[in-house]
Amino acid sequence: MTAEFTVTVRAESEEELGEALMSLAAKLGSEAPAGLEDLTDPTEASSAANVPVMGWTPKRARKFVGLITEDCRAALRFISENAPEVQVAAVIQHLGLSDGYQLGGRMSSIGHALNAMPKGIALPVARKQGIYYIDEKVAKLLLDAIEDYEYA
Repeated sequence: MTAEFTVTVRAESEEELGEALMSLAAKLGSEAPAGLEDLTDPTEASSAANVPVMGWTPKRARKFVGLITEDCRAALRFISENAPEVQVAAVIQHLGLSDGYQLGGRMSSIGHALNAMPKGIALPVARKQGIYYIDEKVAKLLLDAIEDYEYA
């Protein structure tokens, strides 16, 4: 028995299309089709590490980190270092803030930065019932990008 399906992928650039197709290939458990690497960023090594996680790639993480404020980077670093979850109170205490309103002001930089990013990228952190949640792979991408940014 054979099966057939059709997938439509819309992308704003060849690079974005390549990333989407590589992600699909990874989810299906197959190698990327021959020639697909030509559509992805040639400055990044072709490996499983470059398959988007929730829309995040090393290149996108570097761009994002450059768009957020220094205070937001500090909060995001702490959250990422404590992935997959950390109490909001611990972030407030670590940053020496007095309340969640101050933290919220710092974290608002995330939304502004995401507006300048390609569509399809998931919010890197989620907050629910006093806890920040972050995917461990996304946290690693962001930590690497923060280190690159700070030591550039």
